[in-house]
Formats: sequence, structure tokens, C-alpha cells
Amino acid sequence: MASLTKSTEVGSAWVDVGTALGMADGSSYELEVQDKAGTGLGHAIAVETDANAAPAADARGHQYYPRTAAGGPTRVTFAKQANRWLWMRSAQGETLYAVATKS
Repeated sequence: MASLTKSTEVGSAWVDVGTALGMADGSSYELEVQDKAGTGLGHAIAVETDANAAPAADARGHQYYPRTAAGGPTRVTFAKQANRWLWMRSAQGETLYAVATKS
């Protein structure tokens, strides 16, 4: 049995999560972040680019929050497109995980 859900570590530096998670062009994925300690602290910033180069260090983007005792994580359906890259970084530098399942 193969695991269809994949994860990759996200820290303070930009990570190309689309590539790290093996996202295929033309496919959609359920995407969320989880924190290493399971406390619901911190959040990730996500930026989509049209070139395979990390965004500027201070680039602003969409914010993804992990699950907390008060509720679920930010969960979105992400459609991977050709010639577009999805980058994430941890806003406060704590270790987070980008988790995706092909939908």
C-alpha cells in the first residue's frame, strides 16, 4: 500500500513545496500545514511564482495556520499548474510541515 499523503518540512527559508511534495501539473491537492509540536502555534506563508526562483525574503503571501484546540487548520485545494511554483516558509521560524493529498 502506498501512502497518498505526503509531507515536507518548512522552516524559515523558502521551500518549493510543489516540487518537494511531487505535485503534478494539472492535478489538485488538499493542502494544509502542521506544527511539529502539535501545539497549533505559528503559521506558514505561501507564495506562488511564475519562475523557479524563491521569492524575496520579505515577500507577503497567503497564510496557513495549523490545527489548534479551537478548530481545524487552514485547508485549501491547490491546483498545480505548469510553469508555476508554490513556495512556503515558516513566519516565525518554527518547524512546520506542508502536508498534501492528491484530490
